[in-house]
Amino acid sequence: MARISKQDLYIMDVLAVCIPLFHSIARIGCFFGGCCFGKENHSHIAINYTTTVFDEVTTAYRIPTQLIEAAFNLILFLYLLHLLCSKEWKSKNILRRYLLIYSIGRFIIEFFRGDLVRGVIYGVSFSQLISVLIWIYLLVTFHKERNRMSMKSS
Repeated sequence: MARISKQDLYIMDVLAVCIPLFHSIARIGCFFGGCCFGKENHSHIAINYTTTVFDEVTTAYRIPTQLIEAAFNLILFLYLLHLLCSKEWKSKNILRRYLLIYSIGRFIIEFFRGDLVRGVIYGVSFSQLISVLIWIYLLVTFHKERNRMSMKSS
């Protein structure tokens, strides 16, 4: 919409700061709701969950991936907010940084997830596939921007 109405696209950077804060709150909701849980595990961080998996109620110690992702998103929010508060924030590519950092974090966290409802194809979850697509998009845009900059300097 900002592009169509010819507004400043830096609004996307400001919005990118807010997304991880809201996401961290939502993941705490996932924790209390019992969804988005981790794999069965008996380590010192595991939490005893009662969950419904494929219409079957199970009780097991699981990795609290919801809380891990909530903490990750909160730290990401604070980092992006710090960038936004700097004087040169428009040159910081906040949206791109958010996309890169979040997609890497989500890709890693997905290895510890135990809810297969969202689908896994050849050992890769749907969220990991989206993360890879984000990396490809960022690489393509970085390459285009680099080419454009080199053509301007020529």
